[in-house]
Amino acid sequence: MAPVQTGLGGPLNDTFFDMYNSAVEYMSRRGAYVIVDAHNYMRYGSLNSTGTDGGSTIGNDSDPKAATSEQFGHFWRQLASRHIYNPNPHEMPTAMILRNNQAAIDGIRAAGASQLILAPGNGYTGAQVWTNTSVSNNGISPQYAPSSTYLGELWDPIDNFAYDIHVYFDYDNSASHAQCVHGTAWVNLKRQLEPTKVAGVNQLYDATRWLQQQKASGFLSEFGGGDNAHCLSVLNDTISYLENNSEWIGWAVWGAGPLLGPAYFENIELGMELNTTWLQLLEPRIKSSNYLKHFGISNRGGKEVLRMTQRV
Repeated sequence: MAPVQTGLGGPLNDTFFDMYNSAVEYMSRRGAYVIVDAHNYMRYGSLNSTGTDGGSTIGNDSDPKAATSEQFGHFWRQLASRHIYNPNPHEMPTAMILRNNQAAIDGIRAAGASQLILAPGNGYTGAQVWTNTSVSNNGISPQYAPSSTYLGELWDPIDNFAYDIHVYFDYDNSASHAQCVHGTAWVNLKRQLEPTKVAGVNQLYDATRWLQQQKASGFLSEFGGGDNAHCLSVLNDTISYLENNSEWIGWAVWGAGPLLGPAYFENIELGMELNTTWLQLLEPRIKSSNYLKHFGISNRGGKEVLRMTQRV
């Protein structure tokens, strides 16, 4: 959508935009909210050999090939302007993530868009390193400050953003292994009580406490586990925990889709070899939930968000 030939912040490629937008419109017509995600780890440039995570870190002033935070903000302004009526960073200084996030918020609001914005953190925006980078994690080194150090400074003129957070339960938090070794007994726990720790640290407690202190909202935009009984139990407890803590305004399970093949252990698509997670857990939870609601423009407060009538 933003080819390297024209650069980030340059004219969008309308052919690619139309392909992407057809999916957005399809889901919107059916009453769903769509999370628009520039999913390349806050990098921009040529793809690497695996087709992902390529290019230079956005906002890195010491890299002459890097796109600037201002260009990143302009990209989001262009994209937001096309969605007014319908809208994973790692191993980089956390202050740079704050700057890029703020540029994106400023660009989106300058376009007149009032939809909910999800702002990621460092370390693949993992819950387990949101307040502490010394724990074992795939994607962040102790040399970088935890997300909590800087991201509380984010500002949105209409106060309609949430922190975009991920969590996985395999041993290195990477979503690369089918076995869940992290898990907690979360069902019916009160928010003021620290959950019972089972087979490892509680992956969400510290991030939840930080959201409470900031009077902020979080959206668990990625979580998942293997197609096995223990992971199903952990995922079920996770959803219950989110529903019992009002700081969390929603969730999205990592589903992969057909690209990774029918035997991929986190694939939840119907017709794939492994779809127990959807059939036994997710579909029943979604159908019975009073927590998942569609109401007006996407928002974090459960009420209609007034559209902006002038640019900020």
